Amino acid sequence: MARFSLLISCLLLGASPALAQCPTAADLRSGVSFTLADGSTEVFRRIGPDKIEAIFADRLGGTTRNVLAKGIYLVDVGDLVGGKLDPVTRSVTTFPVSDANLPDPTPGTRWNVEVIAKEAVGTIRSKEEYVFGSKSTFAIGSCTYSAVPITLTYLDLPRGNFDEYIWLDELGLSVVVKESYGVGDVDNYRYTRVEAVK
Repeated sequence: MARFSLLISCLLLGASPALAQCPTAADLRSGVSFTLADGSTEVFRRIGPDKIEAIFADRLGGTTRNVLAKGIYLVDVGDLVGGKLDPVTRSVTTFPVSDANLPDPTPGTRWNVEVIAKEAVGTIRSKEEYVFGSKSTFAIGSCTYSAVPITLTYLDLPRGNFDEYIWLDELGLSVVVKESYGVGDVDNYRYTRVEAVK
């Protein structure tokens, strides 16, 4: 299941966080905020040894809560209404291994897995493939991070259904850069700023 649907295209430059003010994984305790080109924001916070919460707020006032195991794997997602999770939109995904044993984003590797999602309409089993690309760099504003591209393909859906993430090594999390729902139906995401939450 996709984390959210909006827009991006980012620069690939330099090396680890380029400037002293660029946030790192240590800032996840208070939060790391990303701003997208359309004004939407997503704030990431660590909520456990292997879990990060990401609160996405779009420019129209909608808010979605995502929980990422190891900063990559979506294990809980749902809309927030009045600050509370809407059970109708919530989906909780279970992987066949513990959070700690989920694959690290090792460049040049892939992982095929069957997951179980519990939603308001019932339980859904599906097959996914994670492909970790070559190591590169990724720039957001004046900050540049070591990065690994990740492609998540939904194998039970028609061809062209996939998401693309970028793993940001110094932050220990991934951000969505593309969501594809089939041939010609694509959302891209462009991030313009990243900062620690004060």
